[in-house]
Amino acid sequence: EREGDLRAQLMAMERGAVRLREALSRYGLPRLSANVDALRAYASKMMRASLRALPDGLYRFEDSLDEGATVRAAITIAGDSATVDFTGTDP
Repeated sequence: EREGDLRAQLMAMERGAVRLREALSRYGLPRLSANVDALRAYASKMMRASLRALPDGLYRFEDSLDEGATVRAAITIAGDSATVDFTGTDP
């Protein structure tokens, strides 16, 4: 099952690399970079708007992975920013 998951991830990354080369060939680096910059700015604007909609405060989460490792996260929301602290997460 895990091998299948890893193979699927690898194929997705390979497909992404192919598509990136196609986009570079078609549009060139300056135009592609400008589009990536615009997408990054839009994503930041949308994320900050989503964070502003949440009450300020500290949110905690803990979960265990299949192999028994524990993931702990403490997220501090303040206005339109978030700080994530993984202290206590297993190595």
